[in-house]
Amino acid sequence: MTPRTKEQFEEIRIKRIKQILDAAEQVYIAQGNQFDIRDVAKKAALGYGTVYHYYSNKQILLQDLFARGLEMAADLTLHLSTAAEGPLKSLEAYCNTLLHTWRHHPSVFLIYKIASENFAGMESSIKEQFSVRFQQLLYQPLIDCLGRAIEAEEINAAPDAEKLANGLLGSLIGSYGIYLYHDKAPNDPSFLTRLLLTGLVGEKEAKR
Repeated sequence: MTPRTKEQFEEIRIKRIKQILDAAEQVYIAQGNQFDIRDVAKKAALGYGTVYHYYSNKQILLQDLFARGLEMAADLTLHLSTAAEGPLKSLEAYCNTLLHTWRHHPSVFLIYKIASENFAGMESSIKEQFSVRFQQLLYQPLIDCLGRAIEAEEINAAPDAEKLANGLLGSLIGSYGIYLYHDKAPNDPSFLTRLLLTGLVGEKEAKR
């Protein structure tokens, strides 16, 4: 039997890590932070020893899981500052893309959810690692986009983009979470975007 090459071993490593993280995000959605490495191994249809080889404890696994979610979310958030259309259109596209990404990649939803809970129940190392990055990469760009929308009078709201960002993210997380945690995530969650943004624009129109 021909020995595996370094490239083949690396390919197996990448495949296994993805398999473990995919299982971990499903287990986390179902059980919260109380899950065990054995739960992940069972979900991934892998032996406990195999999972333990890559992740010797749950905190290391959570760090990789949240890092994956943060990285994917940061790519989405870039659209808020680089899109050519106006801030309201950028915001609409961002919310829709975010909701669809949450549906297919729960780890992205989880990074928003745990940040909204101020990383409660997480070890201090995880909070220290991700809270600042969340603020810089995900939260501040949304505040900036909402600020531009207010300045352009595309939405009518008090001139406090940070409060508006909190309300928007809180509404998206809470509304989507109701579906997700009841295992009834909608095929087209963009109606949540329409519901929230119509309220902002509708308030503007009503005051004219």
